[in-house]
Amino acid sequence: MNYILRKLYKRFGIGIAFAAIGLICLVGGIVNIDKSAAVTPSYIQSVGTVTEVREVPGISWVAYIDYTDQNGIDRQGIIEYDHEVTAGEKVVISINSYNPQIIAGETVNDVPAQSSKKTYAKTALIEIGSGIVLLAAGCMLIVRRHRKNTAEEEAAQAAQAEYQRKHDDYMAAKQAAKQAEERKQQSAPVNEPQTDCKKQAAEIKRLIENDNPKKPYVKLIPVPANNLDVYESKAGGTPYWPKTRPYPVAKGGENEGKPLRFLAQLNFEKLPHLEDFPEKGILQFFCLDDTLYGMNMENQRDQSCFRVVYHENITNNPVFLYKAHELPQFPGPEDNEREFPLYREFHLRAEDVSYMPVTYSDYHFRQGEDKYVGQICGGEPDEDVLMEICELCEIPDISCIGGYPNFVQEDPRINNEKLSDADVLLFQLCSMYHGGKMSEDISWGDSGMGYFLINRDQLLRRDFSKAVYEWQCC
Repeated sequence: MNYILRKLYKRFGIGIAFAAIGLICLVGGIVNIDKSAAVTPSYIQSVGTVTEVREVPGISWVAYIDYTDQNGIDRQGIIEYDHEVTAGEKVVISINSYNPQIIAGETVNDVPAQSSKKTYAKTALIEIGSGIVLLAAGCMLIVRRHRKNTAEEEAAQAAQAEYQRKHDDYMAAKQAAKQAEERKQQSAPVNEPQTDCKKQAAEIKRLIENDNPKKPYVKLIPVPANNLDVYESKAGGTPYWPKTRPYPVAKGGENEGKPLRFLAQLNFEKLPHLEDFPEKGILQFFCLDDTLYGMNMENQRDQSCFRVVYHENITNNPVFLYKAHELPQFPGPEDNEREFPLYREFHLRAEDVSYMPVTYSDYHFRQGEDKYVGQICGGEPDEDVLMEICELCEIPDISCIGGYPNFVQEDPRINNEKLSDADVLLFQLCSMYHGGKMSEDISWGDSGMGYFLINRDQLLRRDFSKAVYEWQCC
């Protein structure tokens, strides 16, 4: 129910509440009209005894009368007469069967039977009037919110279409260049040593991949978006953040206490499941907005200026979550100086689980090269073999979870005992250029990528305090 209400509120805003309250008021008014129509006065004749008389000179006599109602209860009431009455006198009175009070004379001290009818009618008019006003206001707000949502959706669709067009153009140009290179190679004279290089490179690659089986991964496609739900997997925008948890800040040094900037989050409940990864909860990544994006180049596990946060149990009640304006605010790019990889919101659209061979830049591959190149090449390999291996292992830059990292430069785990146990790629976010504007791109320096890695045992314990953070660029 909370999920449905949250979706309705997100889609229609406060207008849905106004409309609902207005509808309830209208229904209540109709019910009260029916009650009013059903009320008919009913009277019971009885006899009372005048106990006291007070004269209003020249106008009337007010008599206090003792009587017994239809339930056998002794009561006292007041009747105003236009003629003189005396104490001790017996008088005929009428009693309201709904409300056992005297109804006689020109005025009485209690509400007559007709008052029930009037009360229902008056309440019905108030409820119907209020209902119409609230319903009209709600409908106006709903229409306004619908128009805003439609405009935002159209803008997001246009942005996505533009991104897809540029991506298709890029892939077409890359494919054309590859085909041109293949035609060039096919037209070149056959060179036996070059053929040997290719065979040797292919055999080395096969042996290394045999030692390092393919790993499952989920490809994530960053799609420009606006005002995504806080429960979505996304980069940038407003994060899911409960009010019961302190917002992450930098620790130590000159940045002590400075809020960290939201980079991305993954909602595992909405993503295809990978072995060892959580099946529920939200994993988030925060970084300091400075020239190093919060990375400690001497110790990539030092989370003083970055943070990996896991929310295992998610609340669906927005009352307990911070809204965008309640969270720390950060500036956009100024004077073309980038101090954060992204400045807008992207939906991380997930594809199905696939399997990735070990990448050329992964230190496992480099260890395999050291092991097999000498064997296959009969000694020291020439540069042609190494270049062939690199070309055979070329893969496109992607954002993903799982699989093998595709480092732009060198794997930081090579010859580094402090990092060598980080054997799982937790999250990889690649640069993406859209529209040629810094405010519209994802850019890790010059066409770089950001990487978060973790030890498998720590992942199974859902302990992200020792995750490794590295980013590299060309």
